[in-house]
Amino acid sequence: MKRVIFIFLILIISSACMTACSDNPYIGEYEAPNNTVLELGSNNNCTIINNVYKESFYSNGKYVI
Repeated sequence: MKRVIFIFLILIISSACMTACSDNPYIGEYEAPNNTVLELGSNNNCTIINNVYKESFYSNGKYVI
């Protein structure tokens, strides 16, 4: 009985570690000194926002790391 519980516990811990490792650590918003913003999404989509004086230009795309 102890062996079954021990194996079950190891399976739970390993599955929790695998799901934590699958998250993309690069998701978020990054800003450059020249007022350009890069937004990286969780589904490999990105948006580049170029702020020029009073206007903003948006470019959508996909990224691969």
